[in-house]
Amino acid sequence: MASGMAINKECKKAFDEFRLDTTMGKGLDKKYVAFKVNDDRNEIIIDEMGGTQKGPYSDFEDYIKKVEEEMKVEAPKPKGAKGKEEPRGCRYAVVFVEYLTDSGQPRSKPVFVAYNSEHATIKDKISYTSSKQILKKVLDIETEIQATDLTDVSENSVKEEMKRKFKD
Repeated sequence: MASGMAINKECKKAFDEFRLDTTMGKGLDKKYVAFKVNDDRNEIIIDEMGGTQKGPYSDFEDYIKKVEEEMKVEAPKPKGAKGKEEPRGCRYAVVFVEYLTDSGQPRSKPVFVAYNSEHATIKDKISYTSSKQILKKVLDIETEIQATDLTDVSENSVKEEMKRKFKD
């Protein structure tokens, strides 16, 4: 637990199955696994699993667009919560990225994406920023992309970042 934030055990279980699929062809057949902070802001939970491993990266881009769309809708207040709004506009995800190295060699890696919309509230950004490291540690993933808008998670942008981080 960090900053009072727990990691739901299903997060690690889903990620382990996701990783099995990306490395051994077993487990989940998903392009991404996304996580969010729950309404009480005290636990990270699974938000969505989507796409297929060999499917288009655009499945993940569509998910992030949906997260951005949340910001355009008035925030619903959870039942029984006085003045509390659910966290919106920020997510964590692990996405399977396939790319070519500068020499043309195909590579693939699961990548941790920390998405903090530039339109999210300061409170939400702080919740996500302060709990990111503990989730990465629990998932045991190092490769990270930080994003604040849709261009940061575009397929071309992510592939270029991967090529920069992992030279031949």
